[in-house]
Amino acid sequence: VTVELTVTPTVSATQTQESTSQPTSDMSGTEESLPPFLFPPLDPGQPDSTPVGAGTGMIAFVSERDGNPEIYSMNIDGTDISRLTYSDAFDGQPAWSPNGLNITFTSWRDGDADIHLMNEDGSDRRKLISDPSYDEFPNWSPDGAWIIFDSDRRGFFQVYRVQMDGLGLKRLIAGSTDDAIASVSPDGDTILFESRRE
Repeated sequence: VTVELTVTPTVSATQTQESTSQPTSDMSGTEESLPPFLFPPLDPGQPDSTPVGAGTGMIAFVSERDGNPEIYSMNIDGTDISRLTYSDAFDGQPAWSPNGLNITFTSWRDGDADIHLMNEDGSDRRKLISDPSYDEFPNWSPDGAWIIFDSDRRGFFQVYRVQMDGLGLKRLIAGSTDDAIASVSPDGDTILFESRRE
């Protein structure tokens, strides 16, 4: 049994809360022409690392304890386990937003792998993009404005980014082989990813 773990930062009382209302996405999966920059760096007031230990932070993980892979959360000491997703299909690969308010994940609940988003307690789940391709392994830009994922919509896996409302889809890395499982450096300047190109 494979267990995936991801840890959320602790949100302080002074941190600005994101709006719970999201713009309506056309979920078309249409790529937009965007500026060539990658991602803005973290704001000076945000921490560069996740504060873990001394009872702070939460863990999101995948478990088959209820019959199929679902996403759960718990305290880092193993207490207060809560089930966050409910479907007959695979839900997995959870990734916390930098402010700890949202979780993006991969789900097969509509017959293929799609990127979904939900609040940290499992509420307000929605699919970001409708596309018959496999979209998987979501992650976040350091400022929380973009979700990074890989997709085989061009015939092989490549790395894309999309906004939390499902808009602004852009391919980030072009190649003739599979590029996947990407993460962005804390300063937003570098993308780390797996590739079959060598």
